[in-house]
Amino acid sequence: MSIQSFRCFFRPSLSLGIGYQLVNYLSILTCGFGLSSLLESAMAQRWQSMYPTAVGIFLLLMLSGGALYLLSTRKSRFQLQDTQRFRTFLYQNILEGTLPIANAGEMNTRMTDDVKTISIFFQETLPKGICGLVVIVLSTFLLCRIQLWIGLIFFLLNLTQLLPIFLYEGWARKIYNRTHSDEESYCSWMLEGYNGIRTIKAYGLEGWYMQHYWKRNRAIVKSGKRAEQAGTLENIVFRAIDSLLNYGSYVMIGLFILAGKVHFLQSPIIIILAGQLFSSISSVFNLWLQYIDAQEACARLKCRKEQSPPSTREGVVQVSHISKSYGEKRVLQDVSFTVHPGDRMLLTGANGSGKSTLLRILSGLEQADSGSVRIGLPRDFWAGAFQEEPKLHIPGAELLTAMEEAGSIDSDRFREHLAGFGLEENLCKPLSELSSGERKKFFLSAALAHQGKLLILDEPTNHLDKDSIAYLTQALLSYRQTLIVCTHADMDLKWSRVICVSGGKCHVQ
Repeated sequence: MSIQSFRCFFRPSLSLGIGYQLVNYLSILTCGFGLSSLLESAMAQRWQSMYPTAVGIFLLLMLSGGALYLLSTRKSRFQLQDTQRFRTFLYQNILEGTLPIANAGEMNTRMTDDVKTISIFFQETLPKGICGLVVIVLSTFLLCRIQLWIGLIFFLLNLTQLLPIFLYEGWARKIYNRTHSDEESYCSWMLEGYNGIRTIKAYGLEGWYMQHYWKRNRAIVKSGKRAEQAGTLENIVFRAIDSLLNYGSYVMIGLFILAGKVHFLQSPIIIILAGQLFSSISSVFNLWLQYIDAQEACARLKCRKEQSPPSTREGVVQVSHISKSYGEKRVLQDVSFTVHPGDRMLLTGANGSGKSTLLRILSGLEQADSGSVRIGLPRDFWAGAFQEEPKLHIPGAELLTAMEEAGSIDSDRFREHLAGFGLEENLCKPLSELSSGERKKFFLSAALAHQGKLLILDEPTNHLDKDSIAYLTQALLSYRQTLIVCTHADMDLKWSRVICVSGGKCHVQ
């Protein structure tokens, strides 16, 4: 997704940021001209003309300070509002399944780090970069109006700040990227060891694991050393250029004054223009750097468009060449099947075979590494219940009311199923205070009462007693829509198809 597609969320704060930067520059510029005029009147002993100029400078400072204060406060308020509106848009896409999030940690990263990167780009970096380009053009023009050669020389000196970009920026970026890659490999290997510590000990692989650990440890130390050297070289080059611009500009102004090319009374405005010219290039440089980071964040926040539903002839659910891996572990490999209207499909397989992962991909809770899933129904026409239901800190009655108002369930059927599971007396309790079995019964009741045409259940018998399993079996036998169930329990539901997941692949039995 292009970064331009997110710009609409930040237009108010972007406009105010540009306005703030321009007012700040124009006030500094006007005060510089006023100071030169005041100095000229003092040298010519035109005392009467000094007072209006001094009063004008004072009034200008007051007005510009007030304007900057108002712009700053409005800018801060709009920045917060725009960021929250952008975050709300992303969260809505997460809930709708068009922005796939694998886990809570990934959502936290996307909603904090990536949102912050994009927000800062539009609200701070882009306004400063745009105004930096304006300042470069206007300051160079005014310097050339004062003295052509001094304007051209200062403009060329300003461009020397871009030399590091062309000379070694690509080289330094490769070093930093390698350091980041080594850090990720190091942390991933530590996590692999933590997760697989039983296997490592059971097979006596401690030495093998530590050998690879030290290999990754040496790699991260080596790449970190190269990154420090690259950073030191960058600092030396930038400091050298900064010293050349700051101190060299004074020397050149003095030489032009001694040569009679510039009047010394013009030196204040020349110094101000030169300072603005030299500082503005850093804003343009930061704009280029931050644009890359913001574009990468936008790519991670890419929202999928809802696909048009396939015809019923193609199937309610079409899974095409799905593959999924967690690190080096391949969970699903080239899985394809079609679920037709009215099918009652059982998904079975050993623990860890990938059944639950497949169902989570079907439901949009996870994203496959490759392949596609097409569900020929709108999102509100199908429901699901999964192994671990959320521990919401709200009463079940409140959630029930919300579902009734949304029109997503049949409240009479919901209460009928609650009674069948023996849970009708616990609706006033927060769901987080219910046991795992009670939460399972609540969400199973909601799924069974959902007014849709597709029901997906992942291990529905987990945490259920025998009576509840018997009731669930009878409820599913009377269910007349498309049904996909993943379970280890022996539930005779007159399956139309049984698909076994083994070795990451699906086999029809």
